Amino acid sequence: MSTSNTVDPQLSSDPASEAAAAEGSAKSKNADKNEAKRLAKLAKFQQKQAAKEAPKAEAAPKEKKEKKPKTEKAPEPEYVNITPAGEKKAYQLYYRFRWASIDMSQPIASSYNPRAVESAWYEWWEKEKLFTPQFGPNGKPKPEGLFVVPAPPPNVTGSLHIGHALTVAIQDSLVRWNRMQGKTVLFNPGTDHAGISCQSVVEKKLWKEQKKTRHDLGRETFVAEVWKWKEKYGDRIYEQFKRLGSSYDWDRAAFTMDPVGFSIPFEGLSKPSKAVRETFVRLHDEGIIYRANRLVNWCVRLNTTLSNLEVESRELAGRTLLSVPGYEAHEKFEFGVLVQFAYPVEDSDEKLVVATTRVETMLGDTAVAVHSQDTRYKHLHGKYVIHPFNDRRLPIVIDDVLVDPTFGTGAVKITPAHDFNDYEVGKRHNLEFINILNDDGTLNENAGQFKGFRRFHARKAVVDALKEKGLYIDTKDNPMTVPICRRTDTRFCACPQQVRRHHRAADEAAMAVTDGKLKIQPKTSEQEWFRWLGSIQDWCVSRQLWWGHRVPAYFVRLEKIDFQDVNAMSDILCRCSQETVKLACNAYRMDPAARAVYWDGLGESEGWNAGESFVLALNDRISQHPSDNHYWISGQDEEIAMKKARARFHDQKFTLEQGIYFFVELLSTITKAMHFQCKLTMFHYPTSDPDVLDTWFSSGLWPFSIFGWPDDTEDLRNFYPTSLLETGWDILFFWVARMVMLGIKLTGQAPFSQVFCHAMIRDAHGRKMSKSLGNVVDPVDVIEGISLESMHQKLYEGNLDAVEIERAKSGQKADYPNGIPECGTDALRFALCAYTSAGENFPIISPASFRIACANWNLNVSYSTGRDINLDILRVEGYRKFCNKLWNATRFALMKLGDDFQPRTDATLTGNESLADRWILSKLNNASIEVNKALLDNNFMIATNVVYQFWVYELCDVFIVRSSPLGLSRLEISKPAIDSNQDISENVVRRRSAQDTLYTCLEAGLKLLHPFMPFVTEELYQRLARRPGDSIRTIALARYPIEEPAYADQQAEKDFDQVFAIVKAARSLIAEYNIQSNAKIYIKSSGARLHAIFRSQEPSIVTLIKECSEATSLEPSHDVPHGCALSTISEDINVLLLVKGMVDLDAEVSKFQKKLGNVTKAQETLQKKISITDYEIKVPADVREANETKLKSYQAEIDALTLSIQNFLKLKD
Repeated sequence: MSTSNTVDPQLSSDPASEAAAAEGSAKSKNADKNEAKRLAKLAKFQQKQAAKEAPKAEAAPKEKKEKKPKTEKAPEPEYVNITPAGEKKAYQLYYRFRWASIDMSQPIASSYNPRAVESAWYEWWEKEKLFTPQFGPNGKPKPEGLFVVPAPPPNVTGSLHIGHALTVAIQDSLVRWNRMQGKTVLFNPGTDHAGISCQSVVEKKLWKEQKKTRHDLGRETFVAEVWKWKEKYGDRIYEQFKRLGSSYDWDRAAFTMDPVGFSIPFEGLSKPSKAVRETFVRLHDEGIIYRANRLVNWCVRLNTTLSNLEVESRELAGRTLLSVPGYEAHEKFEFGVLVQFAYPVEDSDEKLVVATTRVETMLGDTAVAVHSQDTRYKHLHGKYVIHPFNDRRLPIVIDDVLVDPTFGTGAVKITPAHDFNDYEVGKRHNLEFINILNDDGTLNENAGQFKGFRRFHARKAVVDALKEKGLYIDTKDNPMTVPICRRTDTRFCACPQQVRRHHRAADEAAMAVTDGKLKIQPKTSEQEWFRWLGSIQDWCVSRQLWWGHRVPAYFVRLEKIDFQDVNAMSDILCRCSQETVKLACNAYRMDPAARAVYWDGLGESEGWNAGESFVLALNDRISQHPSDNHYWISGQDEEIAMKKARARFHDQKFTLEQGIYFFVELLSTITKAMHFQCKLTMFHYPTSDPDVLDTWFSSGLWPFSIFGWPDDTEDLRNFYPTSLLETGWDILFFWVARMVMLGIKLTGQAPFSQVFCHAMIRDAHGRKMSKSLGNVVDPVDVIEGISLESMHQKLYEGNLDAVEIERAKSGQKADYPNGIPECGTDALRFALCAYTSAGENFPIISPASFRIACANWNLNVSYSTGRDINLDILRVEGYRKFCNKLWNATRFALMKLGDDFQPRTDATLTGNESLADRWILSKLNNASIEVNKALLDNNFMIATNVVYQFWVYELCDVFIVRSSPLGLSRLEISKPAIDSNQDISENVVRRRSAQDTLYTCLEAGLKLLHPFMPFVTEELYQRLARRPGDSIRTIALARYPIEEPAYADQQAEKDFDQVFAIVKAARSLIAEYNIQSNAKIYIKSSGARLHAIFRSQEPSIVTLIKECSEATSLEPSHDVPHGCALSTISEDINVLLLVKGMVDLDAEVSKFQKKLGNVTKAQETLQKKISITDYEIKVPADVREANETKLKSYQAEIDALTLSIQNFLKLKD
């Protein structure tokens, strides 16, 4: 079976009445062109005929018939599920304008209703515990294998969107497929607390509804509000998952932050919370997590850090005016420009010109860097420039790492506290780090006269001030990348954070892929994996939020001691021996050189001056600063942290440690005041870090924390490592890489054996899904359908402002003028899988070609690059029609099998199968092989295409359509199975064989389809009679079809494909000559074998061509009847249509002569190609063989056309 074509939902509603739709995807482009030409000619012919008849019509006008008024069909009432929760399906049949309650043993409904079909089944699956892992007799995973998927936990920030539906469709298809193979399967659900996202949503909600901030409520009350949000939307998300048919084991559902709070004893924590604390403590104790001053992305509204991965980038070609979140909507700020200004050189009239894209940061400049080899500035080495607004001396430093002398002026302003590159320069040259920004994005006291300005207001004010001082040079366009926080303004600043070292872990994660222990698909994602891990930076794991896992780290602060008199300081300094100072320096990492400068060799008598100098140096280096990791202790709870703190500081001389500590703290206070008061205590009670951990820290533990790690649980032993992690490529580094690194570090092995990254969903126009654009789609709205007005109303339920709501409403009106039609879960899942390929690029049929092919559906589908899916909801509606065809085909087959049909014990061949039986069973075998291979390769596009092709183009449009004209007996499954030349007993045997074949195809076809369409397949499967001994209570546990070698019959496929080629050729002839009924078809073949095949299939041919009343396979020795039009299939097969008495003979002769000329010309052209010199040497063998075949075909067609012309000429005589 060819699987190169994308699935097209081009369906007829009834296979028994719409056989013409069975031409399938095999039609070639040339055939399409030829058919179009014939139809065009036919249209011209009809126009001529109409023109001839027009005068007659005018002469004898006909009486107009009165049009009968159309009777409108009464709308069906809304379906109501009457099945008690958890019970097996009770059904409501709409009969005679009312719903009648029936069970599954009653007749199937006349039409497909997704709401009715999808009701009740999920609750029954849950009650039957179908999604609970099934183990072998020994309590271990079954010998068939183990398949475990830790479902990516969605954020509890609202409802699921269509991207989540894609994830579910892919994952659940694989889960159901593996479960149907008899494996022990676990699909583990859960939700993520989504720290920054969830806090942001709740804060917006508070302000919108109460005009309050989280600070108005306080931390405890605010966190309680977030928990209320979580409970509401966590339940909603779970209900959406159930609507999507996700076969989760709900007994194992987890939440990444349940429970949280330091008041909970360590042993009583939930699995995720316990795992988070244990992980942090282990990594902190090993020094992998450390406390340090780091330059970070700072969100000024949420007052928290963001990782680089959480900051989006926007490319600008030049000067661009942009709105900034948090500012007035009408305000626009200038980006994409380079501002040049000058710094005055100290003690000189010279000026040093620098350039920047963020001119306001010059308020925090602490140096200017130049290149050592730049001759323009060699005379300035070691000198200073003067800051124009605060007179600060800025050193001119030499930095060949940063400075490119050919770019710009060759001089670079250095702002270590607000630029990642400058941060490194600052560390290299021991520069001052000056932060000019408050947490809320306003300028602080370090900005001098600009204190209190908002950042982007300051940008313009600084330029104006530079102009006033004559230091402004110019502003130029500058292509650049702008970092953007989607939620608010983002800035760079240096502040104390908890940081995780990554480099060794990154090497291990890369090695896991290199060694084949972890497979990443598609290949582009694997390449990005190595690229990102090769340039990885340490991970800032702390966030300045209230919602999240509190960092289990404690700062041990030593109490100060007060002296009533400053003179006491001299005595303390003099009593501090050199040995004491050495202990202090060693304990607190003061380098020996500094120690020697300030104390070594000095005596006690030198007292105050030397002591003060030493203390100043010591305080500068070893004071208790929050960024000093030495004073941070981690612990699973406060008691453990207290023990660790005592152990760390008690190892030193207790008294001296006190002395050194009060000594350091004393000087710090003396420099500010002359006297002070406090009490002496060894320890202050530990205070937990107020920060919380990055959401991805707890999510990174997901694949093993859900199984009880760090405890050695039975679930951990049975299910870890997991089989597959399926997710979007956009969080490959946010989440997947961190899971792998943490998994290898904490458990010794990668947390899964395979990673599959699916594409990102965009709207039909290729735009990213955004609430403000109105293109975010709730999967339930696709399942149930929704009006445009209701879509508008849902916008008001969110946190969008008035401007965003109006923009979103316009977007919805443009894309969904009539709302979204009801499509059902099965159609949505199938469509999403049909978009998903395992390769890098996979084409989705273009809107133009699809409209031509299926204009009556008005579908519109676009291309996908493999990394993005441009989803058109109308395509989902197309697959809803596929569900309808599936329903009608099964309903038709069930009616014809009859209520008393009992299938055989197994599906083995009996030897009584007809050609059609053997053909469809071979096609079924092909489909089973290809679907299994595609699912094994994660190629859902091919898998859905194969099963779709089998159902629509082979089972429905050929085999079932062929079986439609039934006799009076229920046992008569098909007219083609009856041959008047055979005795009754043989016909009965063949009818039974046809029935068994049809049942086998229905049973296997539903199983093939079940992973993608769980609801409709369960509904129809429950209506099939069971084979003797079959006790499987649900299709979800039935064995998935696999290769059946006995079904493979290439000869039967070839023979029946030739029969169907005859059908297609005959249909084309009938259409060409516009014959409406009683068409007579003749098949002329070259050998006895083909004649026998076509003779046996004459009834099938008549059945498959609705205008045909008679089909005859001519004996090879018989002449072709006079008055026939001809279509050549191959050199061995011609199809003839009797047209005598139905057409204009002169026109037909002319047509055939023209066609004969074209074929003769083609033959001559090919003959010239074959006649070239060295043809046998220059042309490959396969091409030569193809050319020979073409020549024979041309000659056969010339002979047939010549004979047809002769026959038409004879008819004229």
